[in-house]
Amino acid sequence: MVFRCYEMTDHSVANFFLERILTNVTRINEPGYLTSSFPTIEGQSIFERMFFIPESFFVNLENEISQSYPNGKSKLYSIGKKFGYRFASILKLSKKDPITSASSVFRFLQTIYADKISIIECDPKSKKFILETKNLAITSKNGMGYILTVGGCAGIWDYLTNDYSVECSVKKESDTDYQLICAPDYILKNLGLDIFKCDSMPEHIETSEYKSYNTFKNDEQSSDNNFHIKKMIETQLLTYENGNMEIAKHRIILVEISLLHEIENTLDRNTIYNAAYGCFYELGKDLGKYGYGVSFLSEILTSFGFGIVTVIVEKNNTKLNFSGYPYTPGFNTNTYSLIRGLISGYIDGNSGNKITSCSVSSKFYNNSLVLSIGVFNS
Repeated sequence: MVFRCYEMTDHSVANFFLERILTNVTRINEPGYLTSSFPTIEGQSIFERMFFIPESFFVNLENEISQSYPNGKSKLYSIGKKFGYRFASILKLSKKDPITSASSVFRFLQTIYADKISIIECDPKSKKFILETKNLAITSKNGMGYILTVGGCAGIWDYLTNDYSVECSVKKESDTDYQLICAPDYILKNLGLDIFKCDSMPEHIETSEYKSYNTFKNDEQSSDNNFHIKKMIETQLLTYENGNMEIAKHRIILVEISLLHEIENTLDRNTIYNAAYGCFYELGKDLGKYGYGVSFLSEILTSFGFGIVTVIVEKNNTKLNFSGYPYTPGFNTNTYSLIRGLISGYIDGNSGNKITSCSVSSKFYNNSLVLSIGVFNS
């Protein structure tokens, strides 16, 4: 059976994401946590934790890695393919009907990542899968998207077809329109497309432990910082239209947390730091124009799902404490390059003061990762 030409075209439901996905599936009123928990059609229980991050982080990261490393694109793609496969396994997508599963998951992903995602071809027998996209996150900005969009698509499709050898490539049709094509190597080669390989399977995540560390704890309600995404939406700090959510005109995208740890376990920590620094430097600078200072950083990070964050500002020193920082069991979490970059970039961009050093300490308490980051200005 071959499925062709699926498209979610009714953009009169531009608030589909807010009204149906975030409010009914994802908990958006718990400070520091963005989680989804629901049963599958087969009666299994699903739990995932996510966070928001500016699209520009991935653009910065991919531009630097692809230019600085001979195998940079392949490294990015491998991260993405593992993530896509892991994401599909966390969601426990049904393999009994891969066509229906693919239609459902990419309908959901359209509400987060693109103006339009159309399934042009979906053939589990030949392993061929083609998406037509418009203004696809990251890919439409740099022509790549090897982590989230291209590699992620490969991982999802491979999970649904039980064939990890199928790869994905990207084909540019215009400045805004790109095709993602999953197929066996010989088909991609005949189409003249770049082929990247990722043969290593992703690390298995133990579901109960993952859920235990990433579930909102009632005793965390005592924090003064009770900001969450729902408040950001209600105060119109966040805007959404046709798969594009923005804060101060910066697009942000929703990502399952294991990708954070996959990136930090694979890529150079300074490159990750610089990519994060750059995107939050611009955000901090622009929010400063609206009157939002350094103290607002804790509310942003809390709302974006990095745990409940409190900030202490004393002269040239700023300290941020995180309760319930995202944690994926089985991954090394001792670099914290991304969050250090976000913090330093925001403070520099917002205040004009240059961060000269950054200290990090962490511990586990009550099945939560507790993180303390101190930054020092010149």
